Amino acid sequence: MGCCSSHTRDNLFEQSEPINLSIIENKELKQAQTIISLIIKIRNRIIYLYHKLIYSTGGCLYINPSMSLCVRNIFYKISAEFNGDFSKSEIVYMEDPPYLQTDMFLFSDELKLLLNQLFDFLSELRGYKNILRQIDNDSPTLLYLEYENKSNISQRNLDKIRLAMDLFKQLLNMRQKIWNQYKNEVYLLVKKNYEYLDKINTIGKEAFEKKITDIYEICMLNYNEKDNNTSKNPMFSNIQSAKENWLALMKNDNDSDIDFSLHQN
Repeated sequence: MGCCSSHTRDNLFEQSEPINLSIIENKELKQAQTIISLIIKIRNRIIYLYHKLIYSTGGCLYINPSMSLCVRNIFYKISAEFNGDFSKSEIVYMEDPPYLQTDMFLFSDELKLLLNQLFDFLSELRGYKNILRQIDNDSPTLLYLEYENKSNISQRNLDKIRLAMDLFKQLLNMRQKIWNQYKNEVYLLVKKNYEYLDKINTIGKEAFEKKITDIYEICMLNYNEKDNNTSKNPMFSNIQSAKENWLALMKNDNDSDIDFSLHQN
């Protein structure tokens, strides 16, 4: 089957081009440029890693991929490796992030890689907490330049500062949205929401019985051509089309190392 659909991309998760202030001859503008550059790099880095996770976990098979769907796909895969019984995975809840703990040796190499990618992403996402708080504390510098010092700053620079402030708000919202979706999936799991667990194990058992081990093919067990258009989480009807569509979307994603020393007081 083919598929003419395309991914619906949340503007919140679109990378940004560098924002470079022009003629930064005074101390305030130099400090503003440092803050702005850090905002862009962190935001782009999170989006880069998130898009990779969506691809690896089969989240790209959904028209509207989300962190929730990425995590759920991993849970389907876990259930499938334990004959459709998630509880046999011996995953336990812990109070500290990433809230789930398990013995990796119980899983296939593919699942180990997926879990490590998920947990590494969550660890990095959490690791930005302090630096984002520091940027937030420094934001009055940008506000001062925008509202109190207009006479000494070009309109072009003011527009760039406003854009950077908007992107920072988006960055905070994006990080919180991803984190909240992950925590909600964990909550449904550890609180033994039976409807949720039954769905996980239904897909896992079907995959086990059909000897399906590929996470993309496991995820496609959710696909129902009859109900897809009215489904809460509509899907592509073809794995390869979905992959190609997402890879095309990711093609212009950029990643760069973040030098936090640039923001030391």
